[in-house]
Amino acid sequence: MCAPRTGAPPHGPRLATRRPRRSRRPPRISLLRTPRARSLILLAVLGAVVGAAGLYARVYTDLLWYAEIGDQDVYWTTLKWKVLAYGMVGVGTAGFMLVHLTFVEKVMASRFEERARVPKALRRIAYPIAAVAAGALTAAWLGRETSLQIALWTGRNDFGVTDPVFHRDVGFFVFTLPLYQQAADWLLATLAITGAATVAAYAAAGGLRRERSFVVVRGVRTHLLVLGALALVVLSWRYRLDQFALALPRAGAALPGAGYTEAHVRLPALKVLTGVSLGGAGVLLRAAVGRVPPLSMALAVGLALVATMAPALVSRPLERYVVEPQKLTRERPYLTAAITATRRAFALDRVASRSPTGSAGLSAADIAANRETVANVPLWDSNVLRPALNDLQSLGQYYGFPSTTLDRYTVDGAARTLTVAARQLDLQALGADGRGWTNPRFAYTHGFGAVAVRSTQTDRTGLPDLAQSGFDSGPNPLGLREPRVYFGEQPGATPPYVVVDSGRGEVDEPASGSQQPDYHYDGPGGIALSGFLRRAAFSARFGDLNLLLSETVTERSRILLHRNVGDRLRTLAPFLRWEERPQTVIVNGRVAFLFTGYTTSDHYPYSMPVRMGQSRVNYVRAAAHAVVDAFSGEVSIYTADSVDPILRAWRTVYPDLLRPASEMPPELRAHLRYPTALFDAQIKAYATYHAEATAFWNGSDAWERPRQLAGPVERAGDIRFPARTGGSRMRPGYVFARLPGERQARAMLAMPFTPRGRQNLVAYLAGSVGDDGRPHLALLSLPRNKLTLGPSQVTRQILATPEVSRRLELANRESRDLGKTSVDRTIVGVPRLVPVGDTLVQVQPVYLVAAGSGVPRLRLVAVQANGRVGYGGDVETALRRTLPRSSRRR
Repeated sequence: MCAPRTGAPPHGPRLATRRPRRSRRPPRISLLRTPRARSLILLAVLGAVVGAAGLYARVYTDLLWYAEIGDQDVYWTTLKWKVLAYGMVGVGTAGFMLVHLTFVEKVMASRFEERARVPKALRRIAYPIAAVAAGALTAAWLGRETSLQIALWTGRNDFGVTDPVFHRDVGFFVFTLPLYQQAADWLLATLAITGAATVAAYAAAGGLRRERSFVVVRGVRTHLLVLGALALVVLSWRYRLDQFALALPRAGAALPGAGYTEAHVRLPALKVLTGVSLGGAGVLLRAAVGRVPPLSMALAVGLALVATMAPALVSRPLERYVVEPQKLTRERPYLTAAITATRRAFALDRVASRSPTGSAGLSAADIAANRETVANVPLWDSNVLRPALNDLQSLGQYYGFPSTTLDRYTVDGAARTLTVAARQLDLQALGADGRGWTNPRFAYTHGFGAVAVRSTQTDRTGLPDLAQSGFDSGPNPLGLREPRVYFGEQPGATPPYVVVDSGRGEVDEPASGSQQPDYHYDGPGGIALSGFLRRAAFSARFGDLNLLLSETVTERSRILLHRNVGDRLRTLAPFLRWEERPQTVIVNGRVAFLFTGYTTSDHYPYSMPVRMGQSRVNYVRAAAHAVVDAFSGEVSIYTADSVDPILRAWRTVYPDLLRPASEMPPELRAHLRYPTALFDAQIKAYATYHAEATAFWNGSDAWERPRQLAGPVERAGDIRFPARTGGSRMRPGYVFARLPGERQARAMLAMPFTPRGRQNLVAYLAGSVGDDGRPHLALLSLPRNKLTLGPSQVTRQILATPEVSRRLELANRESRDLGKTSVDRTIVGVPRLVPVGDTLVQVQPVYLVAAGSGVPRLRLVAVQANGRVGYGGDVETALRRTLPRSSRRR
């Protein structure tokens, strides 16, 4: 028996007293106890209140504006789709992410809280904030486009045309495929954000450390594997959509759709990737519920790598040994499909082609038979005329002419070609005092009147011949009864609103400084500021407290919003692409602005994309016409192409917004012209896709817009232009003429073509509006066995003509000798090609600009026909000088 230890208690060993174990759990922290936290919460609450008030003010004032123009249903429909899209994207992302973060907390039992890097209370606050932030960012990224695409998808219909690869109706590519692509991108983004947040949450909760508990480790592993499987399922769907996207144009591709290599390599590879992604999702799900043999995992990864790398490995040998030796033969079916689809997408499949019927050239009989055409050739370029009008007819430093419109009006019982421009507000020239807060909002509220210039003639001094000018006095051939322009093309310096019928009179026309304006708006436009709530709402919308406090606003006052007519239309009908510059028309005694609205898409299979504004499109139709009254702001939108599938879809969404074309007043229909943006897109596509497959592939029949020599001339004789000596590209221009074989002259938007890299003329494309109100295209195909000079070649011939050169040299000598007291510079006008009989006549005016006023005078009209140059004071005189002397009789 062992002896007891020294000092042992007599009644047995003493039990050691254990100290209580300190808990590793961090102390509970109340976020509300710190002053900084309370301040942040208070600021957040105030921010939420201010944001809610701002949102309410925006919605309330928008409702008032839509009620003003009588289209509240449009607002509610648009709001419905926005709420649906933003809610679906934002709430879907936030909810999905929050569910998974909550699951993280469930997996991580409370007994493991002591190992967490972040306190549980803080995580519970951070998770909802992170989810809401992710939802908000995703909604901001995809919400607007998704709302428009969902609305368009609900009205989807068939085009009646199928693509050549998948044999699906074009409507699937235009209406459904973009929405599916956006949905797939949203799901992938949501899964990526959620996956990253889940990993971070597990790290914060200590779930990524080595644990003895198999339950925790398996829960984390299972959760992440399920997320990966979901991502692969969505990726498989995205690969399926990418197969259909092969029929769409891609940057750098030879064809605007799948070619031989894409159809035989890329498409099979995408099919394999679709299956591999689904197989990979199955492997991950199997791994989530049990073990997966390493060999199966390796096979799945290897198959995915092979499918991903196969296109790059196979496509080059296929191109080298299969396609290149007989490339045109291999690519011909796809090339033919691209040509057909591009023509159809840009309405180029109905071009009426004509050829000159005679070869005798222009004769005196042709001039007599086409007297209406000859008498209506415009002589004033807009870039020359508009500055002249600003100098001659502004009649006040707060007016200007932002644009001009060439049109036809009945004056003195006869149809005349006039250039019309509305005198609109331009406050940029006012001094600092005039541009204060009060004047632009209460006094300078509107423009006044319109100016009409006889486009085909001048006055006795060579200045523009004004058929209508001034304010209330003078001739009024246009029958203008309400001259005030409250809604127009507002420059950037214009405030976002004006208040009319206030306690201050509105400037109605230029007056002496001592005369107080006494006009008050008496039209139906605007929103009544009849109470404090409305004034407060508009003040909050614009962040302008002065509007609420100003005593100039009375109970009768009205506020005018969206006074820029383009902005007015884009706010009312944002689903249409509207013309950048409106057409100014005088209808029923009032100034109005006429727009064309376009339906566009970039998802038309096998169609070539072209740039239209800031985006690229490969389908366009002039689908609607809209007119905005300059005095009342009233908007009327009429259908122009009722068979367009995209417009039919939008009419399903907004059934009461667009009126039938039959309801357009005849006086407004008379001013319809061929749409400029449509024509510009068509000439870009037609320059290449007019050719058949072989010529297209070889590039032997590619066209381009010709170069023009126009602008200020520095020195006569050896003519030099100060910039771009090669000449700029011609822009489409309006002429009043008829093509060979036509009986009636029409307003045509025309563009000549030259071969790519050459200067001679090969074709002349003209667009006009038919009696049915629809646009029509006609092509004048010039003979290839006869050289026809192009615009720049003709201009050089004109300037090299001894008499023309002598006159230009004399003018420039006066400029050099007399300096700024005489002629400052000579301007060669933009060339216009006009069909007269079977001959294309080039007309090019020459102007002299005085140094003092800057107002141009028409010095000379030069024409070229029959290979000869004629000149004179008008087109007919110059044209007759191109004839042989024996045939110049009238």
